[in-house]
Amino acid sequence: MEENEIRAHLDGRGRVEMQLGDVDRQRVEEIVRALGYRLDVMEFVPRIGYRAECERDDAPNARRRAELSIERLRAGRPLLPVEEPYVPPPQPAPPYTPPPPGTPPPRRARAAWGPPPPPDTAPPPPPPGRRAPLRPRFPPPPPPLTGDGFVDLDHAGLDE
Repeated sequence: MEENEIRAHLDGRGRVEMQLGDVDRQRVEEIVRALGYRLDVMEFVPRIGYRAECERDDAPNARRRAELSIERLRAGRPLLPVEEPYVPPPQPAPPYTPPPPGTPPPRRARAAWGPPPPPDTAPPPPPPGRRAPLRPRFPPPPPPLTGDGFVDLDHAGLDE
């Protein structure tokens, strides 16, 4: 259904029902709102398309919106004013408030690739008491060799 046909249905009656076919739903909602109606039902019916039920909005701002839309149509301008989407301005930065005197400056994060910072204090000493014996620095010596260069299995400490 064309925009002109939709506008023809919205002729000031209190309740309007339309079978729209295949239309842009958002565009229909904009037209209905611009002409001072409230869209109650918008449903898709198989093999027919969209069906809409609208009710006239008698609020003062809706009536004024409808009057302005009709004036635009009579002047040969489009029904819906061409507007750029509203983008709110960025929020201003909060004003700077210096920290109270005597507070330490904020710590800055160190770079991940840099060396670690020096420790603030030395590590605590180990608790007093018995400790496990230290492991030897070198492995034990190999078993003695016989005169022919082989290990003497009798004296190697191996249990068979």
